[in-house]
Amino acid sequence: MSISLVGSATKAIAGGRGFIALAVVVFSGLNPILALVGGFIYGVFQALAIWIKNNPDISFLPWQVFDMLPYVVTLLVVAGVIGRVRFPKALGVPYKRE
Repeated sequence: MSISLVGSATKAIAGGRGFIALAVVVFSGLNPILALVGGFIYGVFQALAIWIKNNPDISFLPWQVFDMLPYVVTLLVVAGVIGRVRFPKALGVPYKRE
């Protein structure tokens, strides 16, 4: 991941994206289509943050505020669906062949 983003090996390049992956799993309830939608929502807000940060006419706040925008939106989405998403009842139960 680090070589494709910055062209070199960098420490802590993931930058909280593991948290986003867990949030997408909770949001989707293990549904692959909803997981794709969750990743798309994160990607849109990540791109929006980069776009706002690079346009000085729009940037009226410090750039750190726009960098945290995708994470705040992810927290709001997960907080909105928490309790509504139901995981399979057999999740985590070992399979026993009869």
